[in-house]
Order: sequence, then structure tokens, then C-alpha cells
Amino acid sequence: MKSASASIQATAICWGLVTLLSACQPSFPTNTSSPAAAQPDTVKQQVSDKDGMVIIYVPAGEFLMGSLETDPIADSDEKPQHRIYLDAFWIDQTEVTNAMYAKCVKAGACQPPSSTASYTFHAYYGDPQYDHYPVAWITWE
Repeated sequence: MKSASASIQATAICWGLVTLLSACQPSFPTNTSSPAAAQPDTVKQQVSDKDGMVIIYVPAGEFLMGSLETDPIADSDEKPQHRIYLDAFWIDQTEVTNAMYAKCVKAGACQPPSSTASYTFHAYYGDPQYDHYPVAWITWE
């Protein structure tokens, strides 16, 4: 498991959430394979009644999660690679932006990010010029 300081330092970019009021956890790519099932010809999508986001249907299926034991850059909590089955679900097509997350904070349903800066910008969250950038520095907790 990653240390608390590593979690705090990790930039949490939401690649999609079912609703705006959901929080986000840092996510980093791992060596996973695509499902063996045939890909659909069309993507099912609709607009969420909760926040107006375009959501995409992800069908149920299996995938390989985690990293191989031989992967030298994988953290210990990414091993062993194992097969996971997920039920079908809907997920936002795009990231939750700083402006969208600020609405959630203002409504009292979300905690403010642990930092208002990013790795590349001194002022990030709360600066209108970055309103349409993905929110960072938030967790599930």
C-alpha cells in the first residue's frame, strides 16, 4: 500500500466519475490487457440527469488488473496481476474539472483539494484560467 505522503503527493486526475459528487483517487496506469470480448460497434452513451455529464456504458466483463511480478517499476500493491470481473456500469466520458469540483465543495458534498497548486502551476485550483482543467489533489477519503 502506498504511504500517506505518497498519496498526498500523487496528483489525482479523475478520468471519469459516475456523478460529480463522487470523489476521486489517484490512478496510475498499469500493465493491463484489453478484454477478450469483441468491442461493440457503437458506444452507448447518455446525458446524466444529476450533472449534465455525458456518460458512457461499460459492459460487464473480465480484465487483468495489476502488474506482473517481473515489472521493475510496479509498486508492491500493484502485484500480483490477477483477473477481475466487473459488473456493467456507467462512467463520465470526461474528467471532473476544477470548476465542477468547486461546485461540489460549495454544496458541502466534497472536501476541498489538499493543495491548490499542481506540479506545473503555483495556483491551480480556484484560479479561473484553470477552471476547465481536471481537478487534482483529491482522494476517496
